[in-house]
Amino acid sequence: MTEHSLEREVGGITTFVRLYSRWMKEQCISYLLVYRSFINAKVKLDFPTSMQISSTQKILKKMRRFGLLLNVFYIIILFCYCLVTLLKLLYLYKKFKFEIIHSQDVTFGGLVSAVSSKILKSVFILHAHGVHQWTIAQLFPKKGFFYHFWLLIEKIVAKKADLIICVTPAAIPFYLNYGINSNKIRVIPTGVDTRYFKLPSNVRKETRDEIGVSDDEIIMLYLGRISPEKNVNSLVKAFGELVNERKIPKVKLLIVGPKAPESPILAELIRTYNICEKVTILDARYDVNRLYAASDIFILPSFSEGSPMVLLEAMASGKAIIASNISSIKEIIKNGEEAILVNPYDLNQLKEAILELCYNSNLRKKLGENAKKKAKQYDVNVVFPQIVEVYQEVLRNKVLNKNIVHAA
Repeated sequence: MTEHSLEREVGGITTFVRLYSRWMKEQCISYLLVYRSFINAKVKLDFPTSMQISSTQKILKKMRRFGLLLNVFYIIILFCYCLVTLLKLLYLYKKFKFEIIHSQDVTFGGLVSAVSSKILKSVFILHAHGVHQWTIAQLFPKKGFFYHFWLLIEKIVAKKADLIICVTPAAIPFYLNYGINSNKIRVIPTGVDTRYFKLPSNVRKETRDEIGVSDDEIIMLYLGRISPEKNVNSLVKAFGELVNERKIPKVKLLIVGPKAPESPILAELIRTYNICEKVTILDARYDVNRLYAASDIFILPSFSEGSPMVLLEAMASGKAIIASNISSIKEIIKNGEEAILVNPYDLNQLKEAILELCYNSNLRKKLGENAKKKAKQYDVNVVFPQIVEVYQEVLRNKVLNKNIVHAA
C-alpha cells in the first residue's frame, strides 16, 4: 500500500516497491499492490510496467511557493484518495482475505491502512522510509499549521500500527517521542538487487558514447532529486571552482534526476562557473545501472538522508564514493574503507575529496571493490526475508493475543 503514484513517480519508495514486489513474486508470495492515481486507488497483482516518469518534488515545490491554497487542495486530494482506497480495500477483502496491510507511507497512505486494518481486523505494518520529520521541516521551515498537521497525521498513524519498520536507527527517537513502545519498532535497511548491476564490460563504452564522454575522461555521477536537502548546489560549486582552477582538466559531472534539466538554480550555477561543456544533466531514467557502469566516482553530498537507495546502487556497481558524513550514511559505509566521507557544509572538504579520487586511481579501485563487497550485506535476498519474518512475528502475536482474550 502506498499513496505514491507508481506509474508516474521515481524515488526511494517507488524503487523499494518495485524490488520488493518482484522479489515476492519470485518467492511465490501472493500480494495485492494498491497505489494512488490522482484521487483514485489502483490495484494490481504486479508492479505496473507502463510508466511515465515524474516527481513528487514538482508538487512539493509548488506547495512551498503557493502556500495555503495548494496545501489545502493537496490535502483534499489525499483525503479523497483515502476514502476511495478504503472502499476498495473493503471490497477486495471479500475476495482475497488478506491478513496484513503493509503501508509504505507514514501519513495518508498509513492513515487509510490504519482505518482499514481496524475494520477488517488485519495486521497493520508501517514502513518508515527515512525520517519523515526532516522532510516536513524542509517543506515548512516556519513550523506553522501545516508542519504540525503533517506530524499529527504521522503520530496518529504510528500509534495505530501493530509494528513499525524503520530503514535507519535515526528514525527511532522520533517514534519514541510519539510515545511508541520500542518493542513495536524494528530496523530493517533498504535492499538492493545486486544482480541488476552486473553488466557486460561493453556497456561502459556504449553509455559513454551515448552521453558524449570519451574513454579517457573521468565521470563524477550524482543521481537523485534536485531538492535543498540533497545539496547538489554545493557539488556544482565545488566542481566549478576546481575546473576554473584548472585542477581537474579531464573530468565531467553527470547529474541525473527528475526534472533536473529544468532546474533554474542548477542552470544559473553552471553559467556562473562557465562549465556548460563539463556538466551533463539528464532527466530521471530507469537504466541507472548503465549510468553507474559509465561513471568512475559517485557523489552524494546530502544534508540529510534516510537509507539512500542510490548509495547502495553505487556500492553494488563497485564505484568509488564520496558521501556526506551524516548518521544514516555512516551506518552503511565507513570513511577510508568504502568511501570518503565529508562534511556537507564544508566545500573545501568536498573539493579535496574530488581531487584525491580524480588523481588516485588505486584509491578509486580500492574503495569501489570494498563497497561492492559491503553491498552484498544489503542484497534483497538478505534484507527482504527479514520483512517476511516480521510478517510471521505479527501474525503469531495476533493469534497469541486472541488466545489470551478467549482464555480470559
